[in-house]
Amino acid sequence: METVKSNRKEKTIGELEQRRAALQGKLAALEKNISTKKRNDDNRRKILVGAMYLKKAEEDAGIKTKLWTALDNYLTKNHDRILFDLPASETPITSGAEIIEASQPVEDTGNKDTSNRDKGKQPDEKKEAEK
Repeated sequence: METVKSNRKEKTIGELEQRRAALQGKLAALEKNISTKKRNDDNRRKILVGAMYLKKAEEDAGIKTKLWTALDNYLTKNHDRILFDLPASETPITSGAEIIEASQPVEDTGNKDTSNRDKGKQPDEKKEAEK
């Protein structure tokens, strides 16, 4: 009799532990979904505010000047600054990719080909660069 009760209790404990594990899995999945939704909502807000501000900047030169000044002061990573045609930042290199890129030795091949340097320049600018 005692063994039967003990077996039933062990079975009940096992079933409850399985339910707990299943519920913990569901809880983790729900928490992940909530976190993902919050992050997506935050990104969407940023995109919408940015789109609105860029549209206003296109319509108003004063807003554009203020926006570009603010971006120039705010953006420190050169790959971000490039998106807005801002000059390279003079702040220290902080990202791993930039550190690797900056640490690569520049090879002097002796080739004085400047064709890449003049790409994107207007014809008058190329003539000036050649002088």
